[in-house]
Amino acid sequence: MRVPRVADEARRRYPALRIHFATGYARNALLQQGKLGPNIDSVTKPFTYASLGAKIRAILDRPNVG
Repeated sequence: MRVPRVADEARRRYPALRIHFATGYARNALLQQGKLGPNIDSVTKPFTYASLGAKIRAILDRPNVG
């Protein structure tokens, strides 16, 4: 099963689950191809540990929806 399908299934089972992809593809390309949903976050490679940590912190600090 490809990662986006795993994420879809996880969200179906746990609607409030926060999902974050680390990818080599540009976010806009993933959105256009329908591989990312509106509530799925991503960071593109290469990234630093600091930028990844800041992104995850922002995701965790967001109010829970769902």
